[in-house]
Amino acid sequence: IVHGDRNKPEPPLPRQIHCIPVLGSADRFPSDRLIVDLIYQAVMRMRGPTDPSAPHVIIVNISLGNARRRFHGQLSPWARLLDRLAYRFGILFLVSAGNVSEEFPVRAFATGRDFEDAQENARARAVLRAIADVQADRRLLSPAETVNGLTIGARNIDWVPQADRALARANVNPYPA
Repeated sequence: IVHGDRNKPEPPLPRQIHCIPVLGSADRFPSDRLIVDLIYQAVMRMRGPTDPSAPHVIIVNISLGNARRRFHGQLSPWARLLDRLAYRFGILFLVSAGNVSEEFPVRAFATGRDFEDAQENARARAVLRAIADVQADRRLLSPAETVNGLTIGARNIDWVPQADRALARANVNPYPA
């Protein structure tokens, strides 16, 4: 976070980052704790009334999501917590929209090799069609539906040199241009 994309030489951020880990072993939430409670305790340690560790922090990044709780039209308890904490402490929460990790079929190609060998435009159109077919199942992950925060999506842009991209053995970029 401090240094950004390591492939792009640029100066580090001029400000400090305050980090409060909430994940347990194997980068998973502890099975014996509620996610909402972990986040509440982390924010209270940081900004609470008793000996706050970072009373000056006004922007909090939450690049976590609950894959078991996708948005279905009603705010999750986690999103409601963030809204309450944003109001109480004047915090702006930047919340990840979430990463859907399930694979989906690209029916225009019979094999992965056909996909890789396809023209860039044909591959991009086929992937967009495939995403459209599964879009009903690809919803925001809790707490991305927060009302008083900013939900941040992602875009596949980085500073990896083109020569290094050609050596990648997985994840063919469907939109190279």
